[in-house]
Amino acid sequence: MGEPAESTLIMADREQKEEPVIKEDTISLSVKLPNGLPYLLPMLRASETVQHLKQLVLEMPEFCHITSCHLEAIVPVVDTDLEKKKKKKTPSVILHESKLLSECSELREGYCLKVVCDGYTRQGIVEHINRLRWIIANPRTPFTNVGMVDSVENNTDSPERVEETKGDTKHVSIEENDVPSSDSREQHKLTSNDPDLLRRKLKNERKEMLQKLKKEIIPVPITLEAFFPGDEQESNGLDASTLSGIEWKDDSKNILCFESISFSGWNPPPRCRELVGDLAYIQVNAAESNAVFHVTATFDGFYVNASRHQVFNPEPSRNPFHSRTMVELLQKISPSFKKNFSLLFEEAARKEKEMESKSGLGQFDLVTLGVTAKPDETFNDAETQRKTWLKPMKCPNLSHSFDLNRSYEGVHDGYGIVGVERGMLRDWNDEYQLCIEMPSVTIEEKMQRCAAIDRIQKEFVEAAINAVRGILNGHIPPINPDDPPHVHAYVYNQIFISLASFRSDDTTVASYSASNQDLLGVKSLNEAMEVIRARESAVTRKKMSESAGVDQPIPGREKKKASLHTLATVLIDSLGCRFIAQSIIPGILQNEQNDLLVYGSVDYGQTVKSEADAHGLWQNAVEPWYIGKSDMMIQGKEISLFAPVECKGIRGSDDRIYALDLLRLTPFDLNYYEHRSEYHNKSGEIEIDVKTASRYLALLRPELIQLYARYRELENQQKQILEHKEKMSKSKTNKDQHENASEKAGAPAAETNSNEARDTDSIEIEPIEPMRIDLNVFTSYPQAENDEKQKSRQYVQQLSSYLVEVRIPHLIEDIRKCTTPVVDGDTLTRAMHSNGINMRYLPRIALEALSLEGVISTSASAILLPMSRSVYELCEIEMISRSVKWIIRADNHSNVSSMKRKPAVYIADLLNKLFQNSDQLWSRLFERMEQHYNGFVLKIWGPQAKMSSRAYPLVLLRRVCQINGIVVKPRNYDFTSLEKGSSIFLPNDIVDIVPVCKSSIPEWPIPEARDCLETAKVHLAQKDFVRACERANEALTLVSQVASPAHITVATCCSFVGTILHHLNDPSAALVAQKRCLALLDRLALRDNVQIAHAHNNVGMLYHYIGQTDKAIPHLRRSLYLLELLGGPFHYESSALYLKMASVYTQTNYYEMAVKCVKEALCRAEGNEFQEALCRRSYAQILAAHTNDFQQAFKQEKLAYDVYKRLFGPKHPRTKEIAQWMEAYLRQSVKGKGSTVKR
Repeated sequence: MGEPAESTLIMADREQKEEPVIKEDTISLSVKLPNGLPYLLPMLRASETVQHLKQLVLEMPEFCHITSCHLEAIVPVVDTDLEKKKKKKTPSVILHESKLLSECSELREGYCLKVVCDGYTRQGIVEHINRLRWIIANPRTPFTNVGMVDSVENNTDSPERVEETKGDTKHVSIEENDVPSSDSREQHKLTSNDPDLLRRKLKNERKEMLQKLKKEIIPVPITLEAFFPGDEQESNGLDASTLSGIEWKDDSKNILCFESISFSGWNPPPRCRELVGDLAYIQVNAAESNAVFHVTATFDGFYVNASRHQVFNPEPSRNPFHSRTMVELLQKISPSFKKNFSLLFEEAARKEKEMESKSGLGQFDLVTLGVTAKPDETFNDAETQRKTWLKPMKCPNLSHSFDLNRSYEGVHDGYGIVGVERGMLRDWNDEYQLCIEMPSVTIEEKMQRCAAIDRIQKEFVEAAINAVRGILNGHIPPINPDDPPHVHAYVYNQIFISLASFRSDDTTVASYSASNQDLLGVKSLNEAMEVIRARESAVTRKKMSESAGVDQPIPGREKKKASLHTLATVLIDSLGCRFIAQSIIPGILQNEQNDLLVYGSVDYGQTVKSEADAHGLWQNAVEPWYIGKSDMMIQGKEISLFAPVECKGIRGSDDRIYALDLLRLTPFDLNYYEHRSEYHNKSGEIEIDVKTASRYLALLRPELIQLYARYRELENQQKQILEHKEKMSKSKTNKDQHENASEKAGAPAAETNSNEARDTDSIEIEPIEPMRIDLNVFTSYPQAENDEKQKSRQYVQQLSSYLVEVRIPHLIEDIRKCTTPVVDGDTLTRAMHSNGINMRYLPRIALEALSLEGVISTSASAILLPMSRSVYELCEIEMISRSVKWIIRADNHSNVSSMKRKPAVYIADLLNKLFQNSDQLWSRLFERMEQHYNGFVLKIWGPQAKMSSRAYPLVLLRRVCQINGIVVKPRNYDFTSLEKGSSIFLPNDIVDIVPVCKSSIPEWPIPEARDCLETAKVHLAQKDFVRACERANEALTLVSQVASPAHITVATCCSFVGTILHHLNDPSAALVAQKRCLALLDRLALRDNVQIAHAHNNVGMLYHYIGQTDKAIPHLRRSLYLLELLGGPFHYESSALYLKMASVYTQTNYYEMAVKCVKEALCRAEGNEFQEALCRRSYAQILAAHTNDFQQAFKQEKLAYDVYKRLFGPKHPRTKEIAQWMEAYLRQSVKGKGSTVKR
């Protein structure tokens, strides 16, 4: 599917370049195992750090239990005398973790590494025990696509031997051929020496496949119990081979290594024991009955002491078993641990082989992608939390066991602060600003800068979520406890957290809307600053190329330019509470805000400041967003601003200027205000009092500004071209006369024509007057009257008209053309926002979609298909889900008793009232929709619904849970239960309530990667597949290096690479790419989004393409299941997917299932005549080929012919083709028998 534009501003400003973006260097290394043999590591990038290399080594089973260590490189001993060489001690060099591999001059290709243990500290002991508990729960597995080398000596003396082994090692590449291709299968057939044996084998395989397919059900059942295949069932045709749910088949949980391991009650050691080296005491309850060991941890390791339950004796026991690590000690004292610890890793290796066989990826691929761990334990980012609305029945988080360590951690939870007792508080603002100020001239600098920004933003979001959790649990007190609760503010972990103000009137809406607009303003200003930096970097690169080889400083390279700064910002919603978390401006908590103000106003225009340096920074920053100057009259003085009056520029103690309160960086939406009299002055003109606005500020989206700017440029270009053509046509008569005269004079006419062609091609388009909008027009602030103000008013009016007259019809047309797919509420929101349309226009979109259902529009250029039924249904669901969010917020404000004491009871009761049509709840929902959605009347949902047959409860439940952060159990809920006292949802069905976050983190961590992918799409459309593949792989490399291999954009790039490889007739490599995308999305816990549904579809069709139909069907069924769960049974892809399945079944000669699929596709195509015609043609083909029922085939083809004739006309090639098939079927029907008609 097409990706919605994340930033139209940056895409419009950046030039696309065809030369390669980056060339990557790699290095091959090995590591010395405890048994002395070297082990060849996977290929490493030279741009990786030594710390990353260390983490990779410590993932190996041989080293995973080791902590407090460092890496050293073994230096080869160059000596021809073998006897002397053996006597010499092998030298080694310490590798510093902060360095890049390319910066380690002592490291060479083919060198061998060794892990050297350091001494423990008290904190190191805690980390060591936690690491042991972690690997017991998540055992590591060896890298299956690397190998052993002969010996350390051979490896270090002869790097060529490593180079030979390196050639046999699979390098992690998207083009790996891990799946048997159709060519290899055919070769296997040809090499068989026994044709009879081969025929019997193929017959048995076909019989087994048909037996498996007979168990499947059509249509695909849509139940929540089938959401996690392999959790409790593998029924309903959703085979476990579709990846989802594999990680919950955890047989390793049955392997008991020890009963418990915890810190003893004898901790901390007395001072006298600390002086002799005791760091901590550990109690181990072994798996053997009544076996309890007390262990002393020291600087050098661990030993068993002589303590007992009530007797403290820290001296070594008779058999102390001194060991360097806890694993070594346990293996000595507990035979069960020694045996089961090995079994644990064997079971992990078995599971890894199962994963590799199902995903087509090697274990190192999965480690590199970060997809080996369970999603609930690894990917805990805000976006994943919002999408996770179901948890499997066997999820480890739903089981609860006795664990003293977990109890200790829960009681001493630092809520995001690690090591606070050691004074390790992070200065988030300073870190963030330093990352922003990093140079970005070269592509390497750009990658390092983007990686640093991405990392600090994600860490800030995680820290903010932990801080909010501490506030909700009462751990963090407010800094202003004497103020009313709705204005409480908090400072924790160097993060400033405030509440969106709660009041008894409708201004609650205004406060929430203002926080959304403020975050949008932060993102817009960040994007504008990125555009400015990109321009400056381009200029610097040009100067660098011009001064290449000249020993002179480059202007602008050595000095940082001052710029406007924003704060790291995140909005966190949790059960009706909205928290605004920001980094702290240096010095703002020690001084009054007025003392630091250098721009804007803190009192809504009573006093306004505009210092010269700040004024220049604002002018430069807002220029890409077409914001113009505003001349204000404040206390009789004229003051100029390039921002709304209520925006603020604060100078911090670090001398940076920070922009705050950016909620009004776009103009007002006049469509909202023109019909509301309370926003008009006495003369009838719109005048908005920003301070006392009764509800909320209706603003235009920033995407609309960029779209309209390009729209003006295109209109200007077309206008000038049209004027030029008219001018040329008027002078045509004079030119003809001139040509006649030239012929009489003997001058060649060809020269005159060529001059005319050159004049036409050389037309220069005069640039249109740049749009500059005064953001303070239509407000009650006193302003100086001038021509610029009148122009700004006209621009705002034009923007409002452009939104309604151009963008909304354009979106409707794109949805009908399927160029902008709308599958669920999330894709609907993205589609509207990318077109600059606010969500308050949902009623207009809904009514337009409803009016176009079943309507086919024809034109000279294309045919617009009927609007999918699911679009209107999704619009209603989105409005209801967002209204439920406001009900929860209102109940939180009203202090509903059960909401804070027993949230699960409140949520279960709310969901029951929602799906049982409680008048009490639905009257509140109707009231909310009357306020925000212009009194839209629901037709599908509610007690008075007239189209209730189109209500799909699972789709509504999913969206309500996503928007409000509700997590439920995946069981089959009885939505038909309407009896009094009966409950659809029980409190135990509410598994969790997770925070829903909005942050300023961009979708693409590095914009150049997005540009590469967009360029690849252009090349693909031009059928230049080689260049498209090159650019797509560049995008994949950039994203993997900047963010991490475990990022959703990596999955996007993998999927697109797979598409290109399929066009290059390499289905096996395409299948590997698509399966990598699928595996990554599954491990990112994005199990029910549109992208993973399409990934299942792609994998299924590629399996079918290479002849593995038995593996194709489960993926196609999974795709159908997910898409219907997202958007209901009548989404735009449902009928087409059933037709694909029918085609797969037909080619396997399983016609019974093919007929079922076609009939189901025909039902899903209701209201879409064109899709119905396609279904009937497929049905006719199956009838003719399978049952020889040519009469019925003729009837189906005739129905399709009537549709094509009406849409395309009788002379259209498609209509003629259908007529020919009708004649063929009719002839066979008259004969009554005959050979099957083949298409």
